[in-house]
Amino acid sequence: MKIDSLLKEDSILKKEINFKISKKKLFLFLRQFSILLNAKIPIIEIINLLKEQKEFKQLKPSLDKVSENLNNGMSVSESFANDKNFDMFFTSMIKLGEESGRLDKVVYDLSKYYERTYDINKKVQNAMIYPIILTVTGIVMLIFMLKNVIPTFVDLFESSDMVLPLSTRILISVSTAINEKGLLILMILVLLIAGIIIAYRRTKFGYYLDKFKTTKSIFGKQRKIVISSEIARSLSITHKNSMTILDGLIIIQKSMKNKYYKQELSDIFREIESGEYTLEEAFNKRKITPQVFNSMLKVAENTGELGDIFEKLSEFYDGEVEYAIKSFISILEPMLIIFMAIIVGFIVISITIPMFDVINSFN
Repeated sequence: MKIDSLLKEDSILKKEINFKISKKKLFLFLRQFSILLNAKIPIIEIINLLKEQKEFKQLKPSLDKVSENLNNGMSVSESFANDKNFDMFFTSMIKLGEESGRLDKVVYDLSKYYERTYDINKKVQNAMIYPIILTVTGIVMLIFMLKNVIPTFVDLFESSDMVLPLSTRILISVSTAINEKGLLILMILVLLIAGIIIAYRRTKFGYYLDKFKTTKSIFGKQRKIVISSEIARSLSITHKNSMTILDGLIIIQKSMKNKYYKQELSDIFREIESGEYTLEEAFNKRKITPQVFNSMLKVAENTGELGDIFEKLSEFYDGEVEYAIKSFISILEPMLIIFMAIIVGFIVISITIPMFDVINSFN
C-alpha cells in the first residue's frame, strides 16, 4: 500500500478542526456506512443518504464536501482526505480498503476501532468529573474567601497595632492583590496559559512536557498504559487489514497526539526500516511500552502470529486502561483533598493566631 501522499504533517489549524467530529458520531457514521456498503449501495448514494440524517448533523458540512469530491471524480480516500476533519488514520485505512477491494470490511473494522476509542475516552472523562468538580469548587471558595472574608479582618488587625505572623501577612498581601489587581492577575494568567499552549504546539517544549508526563510524573505508568492500548489497537486493525508493520507504524506515528511518543515511534520506524532492530527490539530499547507488551511482540515475531498477538494485546490493554484510570483517581483524589486541607488550614491558622492575640490584648 502506498501512503506517501497522505503522510503530511498536520497543521495547527487541522488539529483544531479535528476535534469538531466526536468519536461517537464517527463510529456511528461508520457503522451505518458499513451496513449500506454490504447492501451494495453505491458510495455516492450512501454519503448523500447519511448526510441528511439528523444524528449526523455535525458531519454534514464534511460529508457535503466528500460528496462534491466524489462527483468531481476523486477516489473515496481522496474525497475524505481532502476534508481536514478526517484524521490521517481514518483516511489511510479508507485508502487501504479501497485499494484492496475490501472497503466494507475496513469500514466495519474502523467503526469498531473508533467505538472502542470512544468508550475508553468516555471512561477517562467520567473518571475526571469528580476531581474537576472538587478542584473548581476549591478554587471558587478560595477566591471568595480572599475577596470577601479576609478583607474584613484587615482593619481589625491593623487597628490593633500588633506584629502579625508571617503567614497572616502573606494571606493579607494575596487578598489585597486579588482585590486591587484581580483583572491584571487574570490577564497575566490568560497570557501565560496561551503562551504555554503556543509553546507546546510550536516548540520542543511540547516534546519535553509530554516526556515528563509519561516518564517522570506520578501518573506516568497510567499514561503509558493508555497510550499502549492505543498503539496495540491501531496495530491490530492495520495488520488485520493486510497493512505492513512499517506502514502501520508510520500512520500511528502521524496520528499520535503525544509529542514524545510521536518522536519515539518515528525513531522506531527508522530503526526497523533500516534493519537495525526487529519490532520487539526497537520497542524494548525505547521503553515506551510496558515489558509485557514488548515480550508479546517477541513471541509474535518468533511464531509469526502477529495478527493474533496484536488482537490479544489490544484486548488486554483496553482492559488495563480501566484499572489504570481507577489507579489514577485513587492517587489524584487524596492529593486534591490533602492540598485543599493544607490551603484551608493555612487560612484558618493565619486568621486565628492574630485573633487570639487581639482578644488577649483586650483582656
